[in-house]
Amino acid sequence: MSVFLTHQSALAFWRWQREFDHRRPVPVKAERYLGKEPTRAEVRDAARLALPGGSEVHVAVPEGAARVNAQGIKYHRWSRASCRGSYMRVGESVYVSSPEMLFLQMAGTLCVEHLIELGYELCGAFCYSAVDGGRRSCEPVTTPSALAHFVGDATGAHGAVKARSAAVHVLAATRSPREVHSCMLLSLPCYLGGYGLREPEPNGLIVYDKAAFRRYRGGHLSCDLLWRDARFAVEYESDEFHAGGEAYVADSRRRNKLRSLGYDVVTLTNDEMKDPMAMDGLAKSVARALEQRLRPAWGDYEDRKRRLRRLLLSPRARADAAHLSFPASGWGL
Repeated sequence: MSVFLTHQSALAFWRWQREFDHRRPVPVKAERYLGKEPTRAEVRDAARLALPGGSEVHVAVPEGAARVNAQGIKYHRWSRASCRGSYMRVGESVYVSSPEMLFLQMAGTLCVEHLIELGYELCGAFCYSAVDGGRRSCEPVTTPSALAHFVGDATGAHGAVKARSAAVHVLAATRSPREVHSCMLLSLPCYLGGYGLREPEPNGLIVYDKAAFRRYRGGHLSCDLLWRDARFAVEYESDEFHAGGEAYVADSRRRNKLRSLGYDVVTLTNDEMKDPMAMDGLAKSVARALEQRLRPAWGDYEDRKRRLRRLLLSPRARADAAHLSFPASGWGL
């Protein structure tokens, strides 16, 4: 009997895989659901095989099957979207939603802002730990173009419209949640509460010329947020990685190198990100460098901006977000 793990269970699997396993599952061509819906025991066995633990397992069942949720099991209607690679095999008769399929499935649960944030995580160089919710460095499991291509082909699928509108705003290569939030606040369109600035290159790479190579004895330098054409960068100073005297000196040298290479640099701290007036000032600095005007066309723009900040920065608003729920130990099945 086949077991298809979907939604939050697929998200937990991919976080676990990125943090501990690193082996890429094999995509399969699942044109239709083979067999009957799995029994509770089969779901339990699949969860123990593929998931780190938790209180609820999300599985797909075939069209027409009873979807009465049992203790510890949440049933969803099986769908293959419209292209190969919707699911990946992780064990004998056990399948999990691919990252692209997961993004589409979560569109039915998340608001568009949180869906964009999830896309950043899937395409980024970090993930939330499936064990404790902490940040872990890891390789991305998909790309913004792969997300956009997949949801673009998912014509008529539940959540496809929202997923398509979210995928176009996802950027690759961010290395922390705060880098994600910085990108989203600055570059999301005004109707979503962002400042509507041109999208940066997260962790954009600057290759030294010969003179700089000899001077700094290295070959390149990366910026947290880089607008290459404008020769402008924003460097984020997190509380976690930039505390202490040595880190302060290293950051100062880094900024001096960027300025010597002809780049204007501004810094963004965690406290500044939480301060709406400080973020307004930073956005104006970026807009001047990009030769853009901050003129939102929405009469309720301030309300939209407050909503985005709340969704990204408020612990209360994020406590119940489906993509930020982390499994407890043990299975209540």
